[in-house]
Amino acid sequence: MFFKNDQADKVHEEEKQIPSTKEEMVREFKNRLQHSLDLMVKNEGLGITLLYIETLIDKKVLHQDIISQIKNGAYQSIDTVMDRITVGDVRKSKNLDEAIKSTLSGSVIIHLDGELSVLLVKIPSSESRSLTKSENESQVIGSQIAFNESLATNITLIRRYIADPNLCNEMFHVGSRTHTAVSMLYVKGIANEELVTNLRRRITNIKIDAIIVSTYLSQLNLENCCRLRITKFLI
Repeated sequence: MFFKNDQADKVHEEEKQIPSTKEEMVREFKNRLQHSLDLMVKNEGLGITLLYIETLIDKKVLHQDIISQIKNGAYQSIDTVMDRITVGDVRKSKNLDEAIKSTLSGSVIIHLDGELSVLLVKIPSSESRSLTKSENESQVIGSQIAFNESLATNITLIRRYIADPNLCNEMFHVGSRTHTAVSMLYVKGIANEELVTNLRRRITNIKIDAIIVSTYLSQLNLENCCRLRITKFLI
């Protein structure tokens, strides 16, 4: 049995402050979120930076109720920015960890250069089409929601279930004619790095005209690069 160290807990509980500069803020977010491809960084207005996970926020609300309200403005403080936001669920924070966790639950982070506080504007996405039960697999206990044909929706589902900053999302385009988007998601620190590197190399080296369905990937020898390792893990 392992017991927690009280001193370690105190250190862990110390709040990491919001960086005052845009460059440091963006660097912290990219590092903490593993340079994930769906982390968006946008500059709006003088000194304003927006940070959010593209697959987790409502883009219509983002443009209508946030960007349109603050663009081309000059602001003296984060409070003056807050006064322009028309979204109901908005609050200030000085805690970097809180800001990152909020991003993973569908918030847009608004940072004003020189300020030690940010705005957390919660605008979680709504699904583009209704999610249904799986037609091919069933289970008695647990969620009945199935993936659908939308890659963005599927990534959103995974991020909602695994709200971990270490969840990495790497995007590829496969097929010389279709340029089909293929996403590889894994949790850094848990996934075997050698296996991840092997998968990345194999996906990058795929030479084919088109990929229409995901089963094409298994037919292109991707399964074979994982089967032995998975078997060893299960044993």
